[in-house]
Amino acid sequence: MKNLFLTFSILIFTSTICLAQTKTRIHFLNKTSPFFIQKTDKSLIKIKLYSLIESSSDSLTFVDKSQYYVLPLEKNKDSYFIIHRSLQSSATFIDSFSKVEEVSETVFILTLLANKMQATPNFSYTY
Repeated sequence: MKNLFLTFSILIFTSTICLAQTKTRIHFLNKTSPFFIQKTDKSLIKIKLYSLIESSSDSLTFVDKSQYYVLPLEKNKDSYFIIHRSLQSSATFIDSFSKVEEVSETVFILTLLANKMQATPNFSYTY
């Protein structure tokens, strides 16, 4: 009985440590002008081209001029985002704006290949 309790205690402790050390991975393909993410130590990460962020944080903070936007993260999940220009037209004007889409891993990789980009990140950050 004592051995069984000890075995379960070690198993629970080990799984807790493993879960605490895993990181969330966020893949960005940015085909527009660069943007910034603020790290927990207040320094900035510049996101351009294909960037990979690995974080143990529960959120990412995006910085736009003096405004901050917080994106909650799901632990242990890979997320894929494509940022691109989109045109909106009417009879009197054509407007361009950035559009962000969360996509599957397959769509992300096919978009990289269609744009003649390598399937490895140009920039990789860990925090």
